[in-house]
Amino acid sequence: MSKYPSYLSESKYPIIAMFSTESFIKNMSVSPINHLLTCIRLYATGAHLDCIADFIGIHPTTPGRIVQKVTRSIAILYDQFIRFPDNERRKILKRQFYDIARFPHVAGAIDCTHVKIQSPGGDDAEIFRNRKGYFSINVQAICNADLKFQNVVGRWPGSAHDSTIFNSSRVAMLFENGHFDDCIILGDSGYPIKKYLLTPLQNPTSRAEHLYNEAHIIKDPKYHRAVLWYMEKTVSNPSIWL
Repeated sequence: MSKYPSYLSESKYPIIAMFSTESFIKNMSVSPINHLLTCIRLYATGAHLDCIADFIGIHPTTPGRIVQKVTRSIAILYDQFIRFPDNERRKILKRQFYDIARFPHVAGAIDCTHVKIQSPGGDDAEIFRNRKGYFSINVQAICNADLKFQNVVGRWPGSAHDSTIFNSSRVAMLFENGHFDDCIILGDSGYPIKKYLLTPLQNPTSRAEHLYNEAHIIKDPKYHRAVLWYMEKTVSNPSIWL
């Protein structure tokens, strides 16, 4: 009988089976399920690797290797879980956003967040220094009304502007080509106004303009709660970026 509960079985979480292959682990000193639990522990707490090793009961140097391997394996599954929905699902998303702030046709909210990293060194290190003075990856994310990510771009250095990242992204090209029909996304004033990307008005005067901006304000907390929780608890750990 397994020492782990049934909800952690390989049949329910096929990713656990990925850690069972000979190419993934040379021996079974750390079981596949403990690979996953070690990584989840880091994601949930952001604790030092030594503390995680002590908690799990493994050698202090082991968690760093585990986190890198497991995180890369999870990243391989990106396309299965992080993607813009099909037409029928988009109708549901637009209704959900409308119920939040009476904002029609909205299918997502976009913004960027700086994930702090150590200096990568070399001649190009300074391009990773952001406007706040520290080294970072500027990560773009689009989430829906359920706080789930629909698009993530995490390959730009901290000095890159939010609008540059979006304009160079595949999702921007899809919007430009009309792939998402009448859907729009909401962003802050760091983005250019487009027919599919709406930002707050800088100097609203009429009641309609104030209501428009209020809808943006209502949207923002849901987006940032999702982004900050995910980025701070998972991606911001330096060992993942090694």
